[in-house]
Amino acid sequence: RERLLGGVESAFDLAMHNPAGMVALVESVEVYERATEEYVAHSKATSSTRSLMATEDSSSLHFTDMRSAALAQIFKMFELRCLNVFRHMQEMAANQATGEENDDGDENGDDGLSIKLNATLRAANELISEVEAIKGRIEPCFPPYWGIAAVWSTSVAKVCSSHILQQIGG
Repeated sequence: RERLLGGVESAFDLAMHNPAGMVALVESVEVYERATEEYVAHSKATSSTRSLMATEDSSSLHFTDMRSAALAQIFKMFELRCLNVFRHMQEMAANQATGEENDDGDENGDDGLSIKLNATLRAANELISEVEAIKGRIEPCFPPYWGIAAVWSTSVAKVCSSHILQQIGG
C-alpha cells in the first residue's frame, strides 16, 4: 500500500518523464482493486456454503480502497504544485515591488497591491494553461474513469479561488 501510494505522490513528474512507469503504477492499483473485488466476491460465495457454526470470519480482513487513496494523494500532489506556482509568482512580484520601491523611493502602497493581484492572476493563468499538459501527458496514463483532468481542475480551482479571495479581501 505505502509503496504504491509513494509512487503516486510523484505522479506529475513520473507521468511527464516516464509515462510507461506511471501506466505501470496505475495498472498495479487497478490489479489491487480487482483482486480485492474478487476476494470479496469469492468470500461471499464460499460463506454461503459454510456451516453457520463456522468460526472463521471473512470480514476480519479490511482492504484499502486503493483507487480512492491514490486519487486523494494525486489531489494533494496537484494542490502542492499549484501552491508552489503561486509562491513563485508572489516571490517574483515581491522582487518586482522591491525593485520599484528602490527606484521610486516610495512605499508602493496601491502599486504593491496591484502587483500582488497581478501576480495572483498570472499564477492562476499559468495553472489553467497547464490543463493541456495534464490532458496531453498525464491523463493518458490513467483510465478515463479516474478523471485526472477533473482532479487537476478541482485543485487549481481550490488554490486559485483561495488566493484571489485573499487579494480582494474576501
